[in-house]
Amino acid sequence: MSKKYEVGLLQREDFEWCAEVAAVRMLTEEVGRPELIDIPTIYLIMEKMYQDKRAVVAKVSGEHAGVIGGYLHPSIFNPEYATMAELIWYVLPEYRNTRVGAMVLSEFNKISEESPAHEVTLSLLRTSPINKNTLEKRGFLMEEMAFRKVLKEF
Repeated sequence: MSKKYEVGLLQREDFEWCAEVAAVRMLTEEVGRPELIDIPTIYLIMEKMYQDKRAVVAKVSGEHAGVIGGYLHPSIFNPEYATMAELIWYVLPEYRNTRVGAMVLSEFNKISEESPAHEVTLSLLRTSPINKNTLEKRGFLMEEMAFRKVLKEF
């Protein structure tokens, strides 16, 4: 039996998986920042993305496989200029060499294009398995590098 791949807007029944599995695993396994995990705040982020229709979830044969979501915000330099900033992008490791990542990215790009946003930003870790050429083919350009310095232990 072949697997059924589907992608759709974040629904309330997706909150628990997105917050307690995807976000937690993204922050611990990939970002390496468990100190950023605050489950009530993550649920508030899910609520905001749900209300604004800014997140998409992929399922394979009815089981959660990936999520990408963002936040539409004004530029601090010009509030008339809006950016759709990706906040969460996680695909379960067992689905990373399937269509799941491309499906959530394509749908996120679509909802971003239909939003008032003037641009979309994505963040990739330097250890990300995502090929930058894949993003460039979709119109994304690498423009900045980010650096972080820890000042105090949390």
